[in-house]
Amino acid sequence: MDPMSLIVLRAVHVVAGAFWVGAALMLVAFVAPTVRALGPDGGRFMQRLLAHSRFPEAMGMASAATTLAGLALLWPASGGLQGAWLRSAPGAALALAALVGLAAFAVGLAVNKPAAAGLARLGAEIGAGAPSTEQAARLATLQRRLRLGGLWGAALLVLSTLGMGVARYLG
Repeated sequence: MDPMSLIVLRAVHVVAGAFWVGAALMLVAFVAPTVRALGPDGGRFMQRLLAHSRFPEAMGMASAATTLAGLALLWPASGGLQGAWLRSAPGAALALAALVGLAAFAVGLAVNKPAAAGLARLGAEIGAGAPSTEQAARLATLQRRLRLGGLWGAALLVLSTLGMGVARYLG
């Protein structure tokens, strides 16, 4: 791969990854606890964030761009995933960090995205009134899924970022 393509891929990987990790940590550490503390007002805020802003799309684009650029960079960095590279400490660390990053991407697709979409639909269904008993139960289930998916996703992203950051210094 030519040097300019590598530079562009790396820039996309780093910038999109920084947004993805930072936004995930911000949500888990600050936004979600504040939303829970606000009660019904927090629910209205989340409804606005998930259904009426571009945040879900931005997270999806950042996670996809990070993942695709990272996979494209892994091939030349590893010499085509050569066994000797994978057995080296830097290679093993980078490959493991990539797998952990892929796991974070999978959590986002399989857990966070459907839970956020479900919350947005349910919020629109409930509107400004109080939720029914059945809606409140669905709301609690979706909120729990999103909270756990967010925690797992953020933890995996931090581990992946740390692994990629230190891989070249190992061995």
